[in-house]
Formats: sequence, structure tokens, C-alpha cells
Amino acid sequence: MGRPSFTVRRVRNVLVYVHGSSEPSDLEWERVLSFYDEPEVARDPRTLVYTQGAAPNAAQRARLNEKLGKRRVRIAVLTPSALARAAGTAVHWFRPEVRIFRPSETDAAIKHLEVTPDVAFELSSALREMKHEMGVG
Repeated sequence: MGRPSFTVRRVRNVLVYVHGSSEPSDLEWERVLSFYDEPEVARDPRTLVYTQGAAPNAAQRARLNEKLGKRRVRIAVLTPSALARAAGTAVHWFRPEVRIFRPSETDAAIKHLEVTPDVAFELSSALREMKHEMGVG
């Protein structure tokens, strides 16, 4: 199998994703969904995403919505893609817990997640490491 399309890591109750430029495979996406079953994440899920523009496909998003049910997940998406930011802004109108940021707004994105300063530091470190692993950013 080639290079994965993304990497995911749990930092306390926050899931951190770094996407390259291709959408995740169904097998990769099932791994993501399993994180939402972990008790710490299931209680208070939050998500930090960095993407070059790739995202889960419609069927994968539907599986995520099914998994989350009525839970509101605070999500911060960092992307250099103007198209992705525009689409995310439209989503924000209906789901205010979802916000889209430019990569230069990492601190604001983490602040949106409403985490403690020590978790914010861990998220910033994890994001930097994961972007390096994926060769993005």
C-alpha cells in the first residue's frame, strides 16, 4: 500500500487529522470512526483538521454523521484552499460549532476548540509533528 492519505492522532479528547491532497480510503476512514468509540472522545468530542484540500467523500461523511448521532462536535479546520474555506463557511451557517481557518490562524483554530492551555500546547505540537510526517504545510 502507498503512502496514507492522512494521519490521525488523539490528544486527550481531541482528534487531530492531517490530510494530504487525496481523500481517505474507506479502510482508513473506518479507523477514524473507531476513535469516536473511545470513552474520552465519545464524552466530549473535538476535532482539529489540517488539509491541503482533501476531505472524506459523501459516503464517509454520512458514516461519520451516523456515528456521532446528535452530538455536536466542535471542529476547527485549517486549510490553504480558498474553495474549502468557502464551503466550510457555508457549513458554519448551519453548524456554528464548525469553523474554518487559514493555516496562519492555527492559534485561533485551537482557541475555537475551547481546550485548556496545556491541551492547546499538546495540539500545536502534535499538529506540527503530523504535518512534518505527511510532508504538508
